[in-house]
Amino acid sequence: MFTFGQRLKTLRKEAQLTQSELAEQLGVSVQALSKWECDSTMPDISQIVPLAAILEVTTDCLLGVGGDEQADKTALLAEAEAITGGIGKVYGRFDDAYYACYKLYKEHLKKYPLDHEVKLLCADSLTRVLYYGSNPKEEKDKLYREAVGHLRGVIRYDRDVTRVTDAKQTLIVLYLYNREFSPAEELAESLPQRGGIRSAMEIEIASAKGDHQACIQIASRECLEAAHQYLRALAVKASRLSIARNTEAVAAWQALLSAVNFSDTLSWDYGIHTKWLYSGYNHLSKEYFANSQPRKALETIRALAENLLSDHRICKEQGNRKQAAELKSNFAFYLKSCLPGEDSPIAADPAFLECLAMESAME
Repeated sequence: MFTFGQRLKTLRKEAQLTQSELAEQLGVSVQALSKWECDSTMPDISQIVPLAAILEVTTDCLLGVGGDEQADKTALLAEAEAITGGIGKVYGRFDDAYYACYKLYKEHLKKYPLDHEVKLLCADSLTRVLYYGSNPKEEKDKLYREAVGHLRGVIRYDRDVTRVTDAKQTLIVLYLYNREFSPAEELAESLPQRGGIRSAMEIEIASAKGDHQACIQIASRECLEAAHQYLRALAVKASRLSIARNTEAVAAWQALLSAVNFSDTLSWDYGIHTKWLYSGYNHLSKEYFANSQPRKALETIRALAENLLSDHRICKEQGNRKQAAELKSNFAFYLKSCLPGEDSPIAADPAFLECLAMESAME
């Protein structure tokens, strides 16, 4: 349980303020602030509200009273999921939804500023808004600084190694958004080597213990990670070719789809499909539309619909009701996202309407 002084010191550091900076903003001496943090004295009651405002927390949080953090977080995550509806798993250009989530996360952090999980979610939402949003530059600059602050707080103070690694990767993406290449490269050097030496040693340890099942699990995990890395590389290649309007873009997207199908022969994976297969169909159909080949685009959309039906059936057979329900709720969204625009006349094409109607096969 934090004392008032410990809480104040932690919140000040999380806000990336020195004692002198906070004291100056509050209009008190550094000595007075130092005594508060050492629990030698307490601030005057009149200073609590401005102190909380500067640290961007509630007075209850500053004083360490009230609130059921776990219950509040559960409700927060449910509300955010309702807003995004799973769209972040495949596409990322729905900045309005992510801006709404950011506002929710920000309110939660005022009450629970040391919740590093929500800090990371908040920074992720801000990153999407920065990349895809149409906010004015001045506001984007402010949001950028806020996102960087959240991520640095997670990296410095969070004890969850996986979350720290995710925060570093998100911060690199932010640095690249702002074209700050040197800090991005420096941070990348601090990332752990996923797979490679660590996994090899884990397998050696499990093997020495005679735990063959653990060896299989680690190797399977590495196969899945390698598949994601390979598919990610194919997707990057295809997307760059598309941006350059290269005639090889269609073949590159087809290569991604073929690679996913090959991966399925080894082990069908829901994550690979939502991240790579559906996205591959989406981009391939748009490539056909851009090349004035609407029939091929519609054939691609139909193939996507058939894959969604197949994946829905597999999820049900495996007892993954949540995944099956997610596919059903996003079925029309995935198909409509393949169109060249919201007002595209293709949306009224009988072939496209027939694809939409295939959703009825999902029981």
